[in-house]
Amino acid sequence: GVERADRIAAISENLEQLHDGPTAGALLIQRARLHRQAGDWSSSLGDLESARAHVTNASRIELERGLTLARMGRTHEAIRQFEIYLDAAPQDSTAWFELARAFDSLGLHARTASAYREAIAHTDTPGPELFLALAKAIEAHDPAATERALQATTNGLQ
Repeated sequence: GVERADRIAAISENLEQLHDGPTAGALLIQRARLHRQAGDWSSSLGDLESARAHVTNASRIELERGLTLARMGRTHEAIRQFEIYLDAAPQDSTAWFELARAFDSLGLHARTASAYREAIAHTDTPGPELFLALAKAIEAHDPAATERALQATTNGLQ
């Protein structure tokens, strides 16, 4: 609402003063997130593209683009962005979780389970919800795999 609009306006003012450099890139990424939260997809994607010119490592932009594309329902494109990001940052459990959610929305249960396994492997203390999501993906992929699904759930409870 109003608070988000005020934050966007403040970032925009700062950007006018910063024409270059990593600070401008970081501000553009932050503004892109705010636009995404407001459902303003084109502004979000536009800010992310503008941020590319200001950052030395653009991999974070791929993740942010993936998040925006996923919220837009452009899941195949989002998956590609998450994969590009994970090539550069394979330890990011949040990115693995988002990739799993994208695969799940397409009914790609084997790939969903694989991404949830990666999210769990890269999380210091994975919560039971990750194990439950993994169990559901395993069972959806292979209904005969109820035993493995139960084991995944049990692991999450321990």
